[in-house]
Amino acid sequence: MKKYAFLLLTVFLLAVLAGCGAEAPSESPSSVSESVEPSSETAVTPAASETVPSAEPSTGATPTPVPDNFTMKVLQAPAVANPLTGLAAKSANARPVAVMINNLKKALPQHGLKDADIVYEIPAEGGVTRLLAIYNDVSDVGVIGSVRSSRPIFIDVAASYDAIYVHHGGSPEAYSMLDAGAVYNLDGMSLEGSVFYRDAQRRKSMGYEHSSMTTGAKISAKLQKSGVRMTGKAAGTAFRFSYNDLVPAGATAEKVSVKTGSYTSEYEFLPDYGTYMRTEHGWSSDANGTGKLDFRNVFVLQMKYSVISGDSKGRLDFDNISSGKGYYITNGRMQEITWKWTSASSRMKFYAADGTELSVNAGKSMIHFVSSLSNVKAQ
Repeated sequence: MKKYAFLLLTVFLLAVLAGCGAEAPSESPSSVSESVEPSSETAVTPAASETVPSAEPSTGATPTPVPDNFTMKVLQAPAVANPLTGLAAKSANARPVAVMINNLKKALPQHGLKDADIVYEIPAEGGVTRLLAIYNDVSDVGVIGSVRSSRPIFIDVAASYDAIYVHHGGSPEAYSMLDAGAVYNLDGMSLEGSVFYRDAQRRKSMGYEHSSMTTGAKISAKLQKSGVRMTGKAAGTAFRFSYNDLVPAGATAEKVSVKTGSYTSEYEFLPDYGTYMRTEHGWSSDANGTGKLDFRNVFVLQMKYSVISGDSKGRLDFDNISSGKGYYITNGRMQEITWKWTSASSRMKFYAADGTELSVNAGKSMIHFVSSLSNVKAQ
């Protein structure tokens, strides 16, 4: 009997050992360490007025980040160059489109800035700034906005590029200039419902004045229907472009802050891309989902301005048809420069310290008008 029990015990132990050698199925994917290649696609953020259903209930897990769509530096002249950036373009003589963009913190996020070739930040009134986004080809741009009202200095900038000027409303001084034909313009006050529309979600959460939006397609359709000239008159390029990856002499500028009006923009140099990521009001992204806001070049130009006499809103008058000092920031360096603007019908010119025309790295540019160069901090 004992011999029989011993045999049964031996068989049982052998069976258990055999089972332990088998490969057990994984209970949880998290128990396996994998090397996952980052997605090459850019996540697209829906417009604020859109509702996108969730495919699955949220688990509270942090999603895998999508690589930021920064702009790579270009070191070879393209066959057809965009006159605003020196980068490849479908046309070298298209008439640009310049759009007034809201820059209040309450109105964030902004749409369409990532697709702009040049962006200006200029004081409007009361320390508030507005942006002017200039596009060589606006037709493929998605949502743009929110769109704000016009001021004279922005009209002059748009005119200097021979640009179509897009705005929603304007100051009395601005309308005087527009009525006199300073620039061809599309005004949301008369074109709401066709070229412009109100974003319902923004209107609800931000207020009526921050809800005026447009799109590249709407602007293009209106211009084609109007039969307005779409070939640019401005000769040459916006800058004297270089494809030599210029590193100018000057102070280190890997991190830069620029105070324009009462707003401060932060720029961080990205050596792998040769561009500066821009952050303002804590935001560095474009709401269209086209990636972080980055610029190859940052200009800071000192310009005199004062409150218009008798203006209860504190709107500003700029001494812009003039000359002055500034900084050109690129490739981690900040170079002292001068600028000269002879008329609103011609582009501003930029010069190095020795008086020669400034060479500028091909790429997108951000331009600030400031009251003093002491508003710039670099390290």
